[in-house]
Amino acid sequence: SLEWESFTLVGHSMGAGVGVMYAACFPEQVEELVLLDGLGPLPRKASSTAKYARQAIERRSKGNKTMFPQFQESGREWSGTRIYPNLEKAIDTRMKTAKYSPGNQYLSHTAALEMVQRATIEKNNGGVQFQHDSRLQWPSLQYLTVEQVEGLYDDLTCPVHVLIAEDGWPMDESVRKRVEMLLKPKNWITLPGSHHFHADPETCTAVTDAIVSCLK
Repeated sequence: SLEWESFTLVGHSMGAGVGVMYAACFPEQVEELVLLDGLGPLPRKASSTAKYARQAIERRSKGNKTMFPQFQESGREWSGTRIYPNLEKAIDTRMKTAKYSPGNQYLSHTAALEMVQRATIEKNNGGVQFQHDSRLQWPSLQYLTVEQVEGLYDDLTCPVHVLIAEDGWPMDESVRKRVEMLLKPKNWITLPGSHHFHADPETCTAVTDAIVSCLK
């Protein structure tokens, strides 16, 4: 524990969602909030609750068999978390994840290299394996509704700064306008780059400069 009484939060993507929720719950602790290509928790319509709960349950049912040895079918062995034959293959896969995401997203090799090196361990056979809990990538069992997310916006008391990537996660214009109206951000800045514009070498300097400028 750092035992800070107050601080500035900078959150990217899912981290932006965590940042909004934390700042709304503990407003006395958060001096300023910076959101990078994310506007808060991802909301779903209340009428879709059963649909998304089913998707989450089915994914967990499938994933548990891989993660836990006791869930084994007779005559079949589960390989566990994927092991990539080498670092470059893991990097290529990470770059493709961005490429196949919605919109025109991309991730540079340099940024992917840093992410993969930080997130993997080397195996005895020379391959690499990601260390993160793969369950973090599974769909959520329960999402907040639009009304709940907007309630979090209402509870924010600190200045909010929003930095959006030109080729980041697609955003419906009507949603953007409503969020901007509710958040009342001190700054709303669109910058060149994709979803990981803070990590790609060609765009990270502009993002850093914008953050520093916002917090002056």
